[in-house]
Amino acid sequence: AAQIELLQHLVSVAHEHNLGVPLELKIKFNIVASLYDYNPNLAAYMKVRKGLKIGEKLGKILGKKLGNLGKKFGENRGKFG
Repeated sequence: AAQIELLQHLVSVAHEHNLGVPLELKIKFNIVASLYDYNPNLAAYMKVRKGLKIGEKLGKILGKKLGNLGKKFGENRGKFG
């Protein structure tokens, strides 16, 4: 449970400091993975609250991913990037 809370905090820090969508997505993916690590039987005996939390995280991940589909590789690169 502490790992999940830490990862949730890391998402807010990454967002607050504009570290980029890829990093936020990676952290959110790890939150979902941690929820399943926390309870291996999660899929079979998932409580409604946990299921909603997982659905919410997956929705955010997909929303960010779908929002970036139109970007091209290197589109946001700076002068030397």
